[in-house]
Amino acid sequence: MTQVARIQQYARFVTRNGAVIQDAETYLRSLAEAQLRQAAGRRGSDAWRELQSVQLAAGALSDVGAIDTATADEIAVDLEVALAARGRIRNDSFERLITPQWRRYQVKPAPAGPFRTVSVETQVVTDIDGEPATITPFALVAAPDRTVLTVEVNRITTHNRVGWAMTSPGWYDVLSQVIITDSNGGKRGGKFWGGGSHDHVGGRVELNSPLPAGLEGLTWVELDFGAGAEPLRVDLSRAPVQPMVATRERHEATPAERYIDAATEELLITLVRNRKIGTSLAANTELDRVIEAFTATGVIEPGSLALSRLATVARRFKLRLPDELAGLADTELPEEWLSAIAAMPPNGRGEDSWDSRRFRQQLSGALPAAIVFPELGGARWTVAGMRRAGNWLRMNVLGWGVPVGARHLMHYGLDTLPEPFTWWARDDTGQWYFTSVDNGGLGEDGAEFDLELTPELSLDATSLDLILSGLSGRLTATIPLDGGPS
Repeated sequence: MTQVARIQQYARFVTRNGAVIQDAETYLRSLAEAQLRQAAGRRGSDAWRELQSVQLAAGALSDVGAIDTATADEIAVDLEVALAARGRIRNDSFERLITPQWRRYQVKPAPAGPFRTVSVETQVVTDIDGEPATITPFALVAAPDRTVLTVEVNRITTHNRVGWAMTSPGWYDVLSQVIITDSNGGKRGGKFWGGGSHDHVGGRVELNSPLPAGLEGLTWVELDFGAGAEPLRVDLSRAPVQPMVATRERHEATPAERYIDAATEELLITLVRNRKIGTSLAANTELDRVIEAFTATGVIEPGSLALSRLATVARRFKLRLPDELAGLADTELPEEWLSAIAAMPPNGRGEDSWDSRRFRQQLSGALPAAIVFPELGGARWTVAGMRRAGNWLRMNVLGWGVPVGARHLMHYGLDTLPEPFTWWARDDTGQWYFTSVDNGGLGEDGAEFDLELTPELSLDATSLDLILSGLSGRLTATIPLDGGPS
């Protein structure tokens, strides 16, 4: 029996064009009651599956604005408490549920005021614990609430002392002991956050107190990493050079349709990289349950083009479709999806072992990339540095006021639902690229991660459009790849 069929026993509905429709809160409360009854004779994993149905629907419906976040969280968490109290799921979860941190992150809004990102991309040669190494500060980001320096350290020599950097405090100490002096005489220390391998450490240094927002009133800052390295002075007197950022509003689709498209992109990326062919849609994503919630509450039409695009992708990869999609005809897919699929190697991601990734990281050179995106969906984003080795490219990204989607709810743990924002790239040869997120995450204070391109960058490309999309619009910034000023 489907979710919709079960909750019909406990709630009143209206109809629209012959379809059963109800508001999102009524739907969720009815679904939670139905799932609680359904779990009456179940324990363990079976009861968790009943709970997950409500968690999925609550997260997705709140992500598209059909219900407020607090109410959606209340319904999902109350069901989990009820199941724990009845002994249907682990009893220890009951204690965790009543603590404040078990609910959804209370995301801090993006601070008001100027943001500025300044490229540094100058390598410092030094000695750490008797080993020659390079320190590469990529960019300095001055936001109204904090100042961050993106940076990495690479060992110059290589040998078999596996785990050396992780066990040697020197690598982390040198980054946490950096002193930043400004032209007004101020001095600030910082703390390093990051990680790495035995010959590479990367992340960010967050200053103990922020520099003036937008670096206003400063003509230079000096970075002193100690360890025998010469201080590095960064000139701030020249006017900031900001890549052109184009804005395109996205009124052509509803939030639920954009959500489904974003989820289809997530699914497509997973399928193309891993070549998962011939399984069921539900085996790769929780989308079948989300679609039921969207159609039951009327936030998406059953014949929506977004659903048709999902069905088209599923058929292309020989996935078995849920009933809601089985009758939809194939439709045209977006240019970026087709271009990225065509450029992927036959075996998906290709040979990409840990050793090969580490080797590219060591050989990569810094390229200037300093982008401050305008506000989009209540969030502010910056690109703070870029590194490249041949056709491998990775960018450092920081975000403020980033809403936490359903996949990041602490009590949901769902990894295949879409992010509130998606990233694509297109070079000047016309090739499109997926992006993957690595080395970071999303929390109450914002986002910090690396973006890596798939497929690998065309060696003929001289510039790259980085495209940030949210439920309310799309922003595009052009980044030169020839080492010129950003």
